[in-house]
Amino acid sequence: RSAMRGDCTQPCRLAYDLVDEAGQSVVAVEGDRLLCPRDYLGIAHLPELVATGVASLKIEGRMKNPDYVFNVVRVWRRALDMLCDGAWDSGAVEELERELGRSFNRGFTDAYLRGRSGAELMSFERAINQGVRVGHLVAVGHEEVTVELDAAVAAGDTLEIRFYPGADARPDVPKRWPQVPCPVDAAAGERIVVHCKRKVDAGCEVYLIRSAGVLDQTAAVLERMRAEADAIAPVARAVEVLPFEGAAVDGGASTELAGSAKREDFARMVFAWELMDVGPRDERDLSDTTVVLDEVCRAGDAERTRALMQRAGRVVCRNLGQVAMARELGTTFDVAAPVFCANRATLTWLRGLGAGRVCLSAELLGNDAERVAELAACPGVLGPVDADRPELMVCEHCLLTAEGACATDATGQVRCRDCSRRQQARFLVERDGTRLPVVIDACGRTRIFLS
Repeated sequence: RSAMRGDCTQPCRLAYDLVDEAGQSVVAVEGDRLLCPRDYLGIAHLPELVATGVASLKIEGRMKNPDYVFNVVRVWRRALDMLCDGAWDSGAVEELERELGRSFNRGFTDAYLRGRSGAELMSFERAINQGVRVGHLVAVGHEEVTVELDAAVAAGDTLEIRFYPGADARPDVPKRWPQVPCPVDAAAGERIVVHCKRKVDAGCEVYLIRSAGVLDQTAAVLERMRAEADAIAPVARAVEVLPFEGAAVDGGASTELAGSAKREDFARMVFAWELMDVGPRDERDLSDTTVVLDEVCRAGDAERTRALMQRAGRVVCRNLGQVAMARELGTTFDVAAPVFCANRATLTWLRGLGAGRVCLSAELLGNDAERVAELAACPGVLGPVDADRPELMVCEHCLLTAEGACATDATGQVRCRDCSRRQQARFLVERDGTRLPVVIDACGRTRIFLS
């Protein structure tokens, strides 16, 4: 299903094994959610984001519950107001993060913004709501426990007690995460007694995973919004339909949509991520070669990407940042997914930017025959660039961290390019036994291919 159009099946939340060529599991971490990232939390970096000139912030919400949308939007609104009022400080940020934790989350990370791609990105053990820590157990009695709070709770909240067997426990002792109702309102520093039938020990951490207060406040806001909506008469809006204007295509490409982007359409075609290993010194002559650039282009990739553009006869841009670079350098370029072209208006726009040929996404080919037929009638429209070896997913996270900590050099730095584990065959195994080939590139990014 098309993740680009809001229909993701969330494969990253499923259970997998990682095996070697002989089929032996190499997983050393606790848990089997090997592709499950924590939720991105960048609110502490808000001053830096604003300083760069960011004009608006997009907050996910279309596929979320109303209480999630309500809580997250109001917290970010409060953060922006604090910044504008000069009231920003680290203590206030910690409180904002705690408030965000009252909504569904799989644990938090800001590693993306810091340029990190290690295990700190991931939630290997669980793909469900992690909540926010509110205290720990200080005593355990008969079907009740005493919780010492480090954050406020309210009657009706749902608390989760996290019990992990100690190192000296018998192998058959399971982990337990009993969920129990909070009986009273209480502030940080207080102790409360909570009913709990499951066996747990003193010292277990306690998390709030469902906030009664957020749910009640959301319900009140929704009721007010419904009343406001009922009071507003429908307003007719005229929709202007813009005509499609054909654009000239260089090279007189075929008007037929190929099953894949033909190699002859691109002279010699190579993928940029593969070049990092086969030509690490950047000495290969690429003047008669089409280089398919990476899907990802972060600040650390910009210099390498520019160098490839200057050496290649032609490039295939796979995000709009690369399109901007190609235009600046005067490089001949085409575009391919994840630059997503699903209609003639987008095709015209991409041509207006200077794109020669446009390669459609495999997601579109598999989901919308009518749109594909419409686009196929236009010159210079091709199929996916990776049709001969379909790439299912690219992860910023290195999947090999599931095998244990990365090796470091004498300075303590992780050097993905020199990692010996990258040279060994690895397969991600789905629950039905399907083996998906995995390649880790020299940047430490995981690339998962169709079996």
